Amino acid sequence: EIFVTPGFGLAGAAGLAAVAGGGVYADGTLAATLDAVITDSTLAVTGQLSLIADSRSTIDSEVGASAVAIGLIGAAEAGSTAKVTVTPTVRALISGGNVSAGEIVIRASADQTARSKSTAFSVATTAAVGASIATSTLTSTVKAGLGDNVTLSAGALSIDADNRDYLDIASEAISGGVFAGIAGAYSTMNLDSEALALIGDYNTITVDRLR
Repeated sequence: EIFVTPGFGLAGAAGLAAVAGGGVYADGTLAATLDAVITDSTLAVTGQLSLIADSRSTIDSEVGASAVAIGLIGAAEAGSTAKVTVTPTVRALISGGNVSAGEIVIRASADQTARSKSTAFSVATTAAVGASIATSTLTSTVKAGLGDNVTLSAGALSIDADNRDYLDIASEAISGGVFAGIAGAYSTMNLDSEALALIGDYNTITVDRLR
């Protein structure tokens, strides 16, 4: 679990001619790999054989920027950017070898939460500009099953791949000026995830039940 909160950027100016600018940028990245793998092994289990890879991750990024300029001629600009990227890889696989058991359970699961929030606030006597950008990218890969060249026998074989993604994104921009006030808020969300239950090539599988 990762929290990225650089805080709040504040800039202020006062005088006959006043100019103020405030900016904050936060970038959080979570890239993890979790493998539960049996490779080229000979296993004989009388009961249940469980191969489980379970990943849970949370990343939060929150920033804010404020600029205030007070004067006969005053200009203020505030900008904030919050960015989060989550790219986990989770695998539960049997590849090669000879495996037998009363029951074989192969499960890979991933649960990701990504949150980003950006706020910009600017006030000036003449002109004010506020810009806020929030971006969340979640690319996760979950694989469970059999690779290639596996000889497997069991009373029951269960293969399960489960991938759950949660994205929460918000951007806010406020500006105020006597002559001009410009505010812009932009949010973008990128989601590219997959969950695959696999049975590869050149396998010999003998089971009473497959689910």
